[in-house]
Amino acid sequence: MNKNLSSNAEHNILEFIKNNAKIKRNITISWFGGEPLLKFADIKRMLHKACQYGDEYGCKITSDITTNGYLLNEQNIREMKQLNVKSIQITIDGDRESHNKRRYLAGAGETYDKIKENLIKVSEQNIFVILRINIDEKKCRHRNKYIK
Repeated sequence: MNKNLSSNAEHNILEFIKNNAKIKRNITISWFGGEPLLKFADIKRMLHKACQYGDEYGCKITSDITTNGYLLNEQNIREMKQLNVKSIQITIDGDRESHNKRRYLAGAGETYDKIKENLIKVSEQNIFVILRINIDEKKCRHRNKYIK
């Protein structure tokens, strides 16, 4: 299974954005699926080009990204802000214990605390944060634990 966007697909997406930038005032691009930050260099390249089209044709290009939040760092958060990423949705699976049981790193252990630290870094850059908490049927009985 190929997990990379082909150069042809990237070209077609950018052409689509370019053609729409000519006739629209605003375009929002959403990055999601798998873990988009694994391909952040590709996202940056495409957003840079999309923003050039926006500037050329008077169209505001913005985007949002859905991520598990683990790979966020100060540098890519700053770069996202410069490239008009207006919101970041970060997903966690319940409380620390539940999350760490479901979303662990092979050989590296728990992820909850790192994601929480990265969430704070994002909020310090004034990027809108959407926090999505996944709660299964078992955890739903204790929903007040998560919603405070």
